[in-house]
Amino acid sequence: MTKMTRQYRKSVACVLEQLEPRLFLTTITVNASGGADYVNLNDAIVAAPSGATILVSPGTYTAKSTTPDPFNQRFWINKPLTIKSTGGAGVTNLVIPSGQSAGIIVTASNVTVSGFTLNGGQFAVWAYDFQTNSTLSNILFQNLTITPQTTGGHGITFTKTTNSVIDSCTVTTAYANGIYLENNSHNNIVMNNTIQNTLTQHGIGVQDSDGAQLIGNTITGAAFDGIIMLNSSYSRVERNNISGFLVDGITLTANPNGPTTHNYIARNTIVSTGRVAGRSDGVGLWLNSGSNHNVVIGNKLSGSAETGLAIFASSYNLIEGNEVFDNGQGGIFVWNAPGLPYTVTATPVYNVITGNLIYNNYANAPVIVRGASNTEVSNNFGQGRSTGNNSTTDAGITVQTSSNTRVFGNTFLQAQIGAYIYADATSTSIFRNRFISIFDNYALAPTTASFDGGTRLGGNYWSGFAAAGDPSTGSTPYTNIIYDNVGHKGGSYSDRYPYQSESLGQSYYVRISDPLTGTIAAVGSERLIRWVAPAAVFVDIAYTSSATGTVTIASNVRNNGLYRWVVPNVAAGTDYAIIITPKSSAQTAMAGGAISNAFSINPGDVTLLTPGRDTQTTAAGSLTVAWKRASASTLVNVELQVDGGTWQTLASNVNGTFATVTLPNVTTNQARIRVRNAANSNTDTQDGYFTIRSTTAVRRTNSPTATVGTNESLTWLSPASSRVVDLEYWTGSAWATIAVQLPDIGRYTWLVPDAIMSNSQIRVTFRDASGNSLGTATSSTFNIINTPSLSFTTSNSSAAFGENLTFTATFKSRTAMPTGTVSFYDGASPLGPLNLDANGIASISFQFLQQGSHTLQAQYAANGSFAAATSGTITQTIGAPSQAGVQVPRYRLYNAALVKHHFTTDANEYNTLGTYGWQQEGTSYSIFNGPTSYNGVTSTPLFRLYFAPTLKHMWTTDANEYNTLRQFPGWTGEGVDGYVLPTAATGATALYRLNYGLGGLNLHLWTVDENEKNTLPSYGWNQEGVAAYVIALVAAPLPAPDPQMSQTTL
Repeated sequence: MTKMTRQYRKSVACVLEQLEPRLFLTTITVNASGGADYVNLNDAIVAAPSGATILVSPGTYTAKSTTPDPFNQRFWINKPLTIKSTGGAGVTNLVIPSGQSAGIIVTASNVTVSGFTLNGGQFAVWAYDFQTNSTLSNILFQNLTITPQTTGGHGITFTKTTNSVIDSCTVTTAYANGIYLENNSHNNIVMNNTIQNTLTQHGIGVQDSDGAQLIGNTITGAAFDGIIMLNSSYSRVERNNISGFLVDGITLTANPNGPTTHNYIARNTIVSTGRVAGRSDGVGLWLNSGSNHNVVIGNKLSGSAETGLAIFASSYNLIEGNEVFDNGQGGIFVWNAPGLPYTVTATPVYNVITGNLIYNNYANAPVIVRGASNTEVSNNFGQGRSTGNNSTTDAGITVQTSSNTRVFGNTFLQAQIGAYIYADATSTSIFRNRFISIFDNYALAPTTASFDGGTRLGGNYWSGFAAAGDPSTGSTPYTNIIYDNVGHKGGSYSDRYPYQSESLGQSYYVRISDPLTGTIAAVGSERLIRWVAPAAVFVDIAYTSSATGTVTIASNVRNNGLYRWVVPNVAAGTDYAIIITPKSSAQTAMAGGAISNAFSINPGDVTLLTPGRDTQTTAAGSLTVAWKRASASTLVNVELQVDGGTWQTLASNVNGTFATVTLPNVTTNQARIRVRNAANSNTDTQDGYFTIRSTTAVRRTNSPTATVGTNESLTWLSPASSRVVDLEYWTGSAWATIAVQLPDIGRYTWLVPDAIMSNSQIRVTFRDASGNSLGTATSSTFNIINTPSLSFTTSNSSAAFGENLTFTATFKSRTAMPTGTVSFYDGASPLGPLNLDANGIASISFQFLQQGSHTLQAQYAANGSFAAATSGTITQTIGAPSQAGVQVPRYRLYNAALVKHHFTTDANEYNTLGTYGWQQEGTSYSIFNGPTSYNGVTSTPLFRLYFAPTLKHMWTTDANEYNTLRQFPGWTGEGVDGYVLPTAATGATALYRLNYGLGGLNLHLWTVDENEKNTLPSYGWNQEGVAAYVIALVAAPLPAPDPQMSQTTL
């Protein structure tokens, strides 16, 4: 590749630190028109004492030589000063005569320069103590508009300058770099700047400088790279917009002094014209020559001539949640790139590529792994670029000259070939992936590879192939695999346990993790929406509130679990929520959607830039917080929340765009920052959490079990100096590797392996930047168990009120079948448990759901080696009854020998029982013989049960009680006995239930007689309240006996 011709490029890195307070000893005024202390800015600078503030009125000020600086025409600041324009850069101009090497040169610490337009100077604005080569600090360049001389140099330069800020500056047509940090310029902030049309090099360069924060900058038209970093580590590059560059968007690479490592590159938008322009060189984001232990997350990378994201001879990187599309030669490319300079280890090892969205790239594959080892490719969405019945995308994934590549949990659509594994690849594992709408056969050259993860993890879903199970039991292996270059299929290669459904046997459900509860989002801010929907291929995303109703954000979003959303200009409110609906590959909406916890939206007075998710800090240490303001006069409060507690103020009435605050002496991985307009409380809250480190701890979910084949979220707290971690789990006899030298951001998503056991643990080994162990921490014990899939069906999804329905829950398992009970739910209301039969099926008949729409679901509690399981939801619609019920009298009888009452609406039963020793007591109320509505109240079923050991009946309107009792020995459910009213209605009377428990009798009585209800408690009866409402009647005549009714079970 043409990358091999560009190995000696420069780069830079910056980190946000707050300037220390300045001591304003005196104020000096400058006005070019007179009427001030000085008319020339050079003279004011020479005369001002250290610590002075110089206020410059609108006008044009041309640099001149001075006694301290007789040979240069520039503005030399050699003492602590604050120099500000009173009217801003638009009306206050600094002019540098032609041929000058510098425009503004700062050689002292504690200097602020703000609010000027500067024209001229090769190094237009430069902080560098060229006299003593001492380290400068606390420099602020703010609101400067700079057009340097175009014969050499940079727009703004920090040389050996630390803890300083470049904020809201505009640099146009710099000869080399727009902004350049070099020579041990550590812990600096470069934020909210605009860099346009550099002539020979990069938008922002960082070289031999650590701890930078490059936040919220806009870079257009760089002659080489948008941002480049060499031998620069521990930096955060976030929320930058980079376009119009001629080579790479962001490059991390080595130089003779060392590699670029331990950086966090997040939420940048990188748009190249390289592919459209026909250029042969350029990627969106390039990790090169030993760029190890970096985190690359949530970036948008499009339009490059080569791949969207390239990892060359670099290891231990976490590549997560990036959107990579419309690039010329593929999506994400991992390569050993032989011959790169400054490379310690050429073979890329232990890179994790997870949760990325990769689509519409013009050639090769969404993911290409070449010359690498131990690469994890998991949970990505890779969609090819289709052209009719073909695809210009060669494969879903390509693996070449690589070992121990694990490919799982991915969705690959519309590629020419599903998986292309070269003959020189070894130990490739491909399982739990979905291959959908692949145009040709799934190809494989002779190699060492497996296409399934065993009986429990299963194989893959291959669209168009009819498997038999989720996963199948081995009876229908998938063998359409090419095993040589001639095109022979099958051979020794097969997916033994393919899945029959694209959901991989998982229920359609959604869990939304972001926005977090209590988030306040500013209009215009960008928020990360995060979710998990393992069965879905696509999702729809919307927001809802009382003010807006439900509004679509995006439809048919490829399901990788992350979406960058810009908060729209809507009415302020506290009841906003995100709605996510899962969809199939056919883009059909499925049940099981979710709505997030409520969050707030308010005006965008202030927008938080940093800290962001995954920031690692230290207890009682300092943290720099940065933001944007809609108005320069807005005063800002900075507030902290720990573990969901009360917000505490860390800084008040800050007149600026950043502040350094002191954190409390606490330890947590759930800390959040928010910034608030001090005048009106309009607020913007951080996305996600950051970590405050001190002690160590390892956490997983609160569940005592982990389920084979599920993704477990592992989190931990680290010692302050930890940079990477090793993750392991206990097998019962040894520690097994999960991840090696993973960048320590305190979290990892772990696919639970096929290793059913008790008392497993997670162990984290913490390491410093040199790889030295700092100790370990282990989680509490947990069991690894298996869960078959659970489905739920109805006999008629649209039924009439009172119609008998059958609901069925069915387990599918390729090992032992679960035992125990399945519980049915109508929303949150239980409908009762049902015992599973030997085939893993539980079925129940219902005819008592009320009119309207019901969300039904089956749930299974953990039992032995089987985890809890939840089916997908189904929507059951109940319409009007086919025929409304009418009033029928309800008769009462008493049997002295059995010491019990009986109730019936069946006249034959009533009349016949009278001939078997039962005393007929007539009737005083009626119920309904079918579902109906009475004076505005909809009826509800009255269930009847029979308990054989005591020859007694029981009536209840509680469906859960009815279905629970009939699971116990001796009880028989006899169905619906009639319909009653659940609440009071005009013309209805209360039906009371009483219980007599003395002597073990456990008798029940139902009565509408107030006197009877009030008298019986004096004889040992307990009042159980109103059971229902019925229609009071005058006593009805006794019916004639039925001679054909000759026996009874009573």
